[in-house]
Amino acid sequence: MSSRVRHNPRRSGLILMEVILALSLFVVAGAVATSAMNSSLDAVRRLRMRTQAADLAVTKLSELLIDLRVGAAVLEDEGPEPFEDELLAEWTWQIDVEKVEDEVDSSRPVLMQLKVTIAHTDQSIGYRIVQWVPAEPWMSRRSR
Repeated sequence: MSSRVRHNPRRSGLILMEVILALSLFVVAGAVATSAMNSSLDAVRRLRMRTQAADLAVTKLSELLIDLRVGAAVLEDEGPEPFEDELLAEWTWQIDVEKVEDEVDSSRPVLMQLKVTIAHTDQSIGYRIVQWVPAEPWMSRRSR
């Protein structure tokens, strides 16, 4: 007793269509997941670079304020200059100094705005930090 299985060509055609549809959905889902992963990795890389730019700006401003405190800094615009460290060769720094003069005696500044700008040479990533400092302690120390 052998039983014969009838082979229905319509049924096998539907199974083939289901398999093709499932594979195409799987490929589309994989492409979407890969695109989302690449976008996420790019966002993390840019965030890491922005954070590094902020750290470099704070460090450069701190160096400038320490140099002012000990009287070793000249208060004038500088840069853009590359960093000396080889690991930071893709970054540049710039210092802008703006002096706000006294309304009564315009020969001596009252405040100074120190603006430190950090920029990446390849990417459009940068950071700027501004610090207002009283000019008198720095200026009187220089005149001695």
